[in-house]
Amino acid sequence: MEALISEIQIYKDRQLNGQWLKSIKFRLPIIEEDGFVFGK
Repeated sequence: MEALISEIQIYKDRQLNGQWLKSIKFRLPIIEEDGFVFGK
């Protein structure tokens, strides 16, 4: 799973609506003829 996630941002304090994650950036694989290539 770590290979698919490039960045996770978390709020310092839980928000009033209960949210604590700001964002998650995924690194999705690109399928080429000779295998998977992960974006940066």
